[in-house]
Amino acid sequence: SYSFCTLLGKKKKKRPGSVDNRKELRSVQEKYPDMFILGPETTSKQVEAYLVTQKWPGATGEVTKITPAGEVFNMNCTVRVAFTTGSVVLKQSRPFVERYPTVQAPIERVNAEALFYSLVGKAGLDTMTPKLLGHDTSSYIICMEDLGKASDYGTLYTGDKIPVPAAESLGKWLAQLHKATFNECDRKQLVNDGMLQLTSDYVFTLPMKDEGGGVDLDKITPGLSHHAEELRRDATFSAEVETLCRKYLNPESTTSLLHGDFFPASWMTCPSGPRVIDCEFAHFGTSEFDLGVALGHLILTDNRPAAAAFLQAYTVTRSCDVPLAMQFAGVEIMRRTIGLAQLPLEGPLATLDHKTTMLSCARQLVCQPSSW
Repeated sequence: SYSFCTLLGKKKKKRPGSVDNRKELRSVQEKYPDMFILGPETTSKQVEAYLVTQKWPGATGEVTKITPAGEVFNMNCTVRVAFTTGSVVLKQSRPFVERYPTVQAPIERVNAEALFYSLVGKAGLDTMTPKLLGHDTSSYIICMEDLGKASDYGTLYTGDKIPVPAAESLGKWLAQLHKATFNECDRKQLVNDGMLQLTSDYVFTLPMKDEGGGVDLDKITPGLSHHAEELRRDATFSAEVETLCRKYLNPESTTSLLHGDFFPASWMTCPSGPRVIDCEFAHFGTSEFDLGVALGHLILTDNRPAAAAFLQAYTVTRSCDVPLAMQFAGVEIMRRTIGLAQLPLEGPLATLDHKTTMLSCARQLVCQPSSW
């Protein structure tokens, strides 16, 4: 019986972006003594025994391998558990962000993700999401269908291009999601205020502070901090970002179901087409936020033809406030350039020239959204 640490290969080589969160996990175990924790010392036999108690379909048998489900853990601990006859994906949320253990986050966020998958299934839109196989509310774990050797579209940050048909499929699906109708009971069930506040802080507020949420921009890209300060001192831009934050937190309508974090790392490329994952930020609110986040990343990665195709596929399916979506796109570009949640940009995308161009683009999108 190998430990989870050994199975992940931590004794051989530290994964890029991985952190040692054992201290935080000990605190979690003390606070939640009945919680089963996927941790560095968790053995394959312990995972196997845990799954036996859950009796989830497809999650039974001898555990032969446990590996990270993805390149790095970001918000949550997500692993692929292989058996002699198949595999599943387990995802656990803890009261902190996995990649940044000092950043607190609502432990119950995985419950919102489970409910999102349920609502998506009810709306008949689950062909583009993994199937939910089980949910342990006491341990904040969900069990999902393993999408296999699929990879996410994070390669866009190295200069890759997303195929236009894939962008169109994602745009159409997102419009269908926002267009879907749910009853009052469904809307009251999905309460995710803690994650909305986290988004408010790290998307709208902290990147506009002098310290930028604690990130040393010049260490990442020499010379960037000067341009960041120029943008932060722009009174018009700052006022518009504050207004957009209020629209995000206090939407005029709460009929649309949002993914909440709709960007390339949440899009999987599969043989049958793109799939959508990581919906722990899900909530009912302003649909243009989802749309803007996606467009922001497509613009930032120089995928403008795909951005245009994505937007057209969306607007053909469902009408929306395009200028508002473009404003949210500008905010997303801003916060990914000068905020804490930095992207793994490479090549020309990582240069100071590109980043200053993106800050100018962000200013234009936020202050003059109709110009795009």
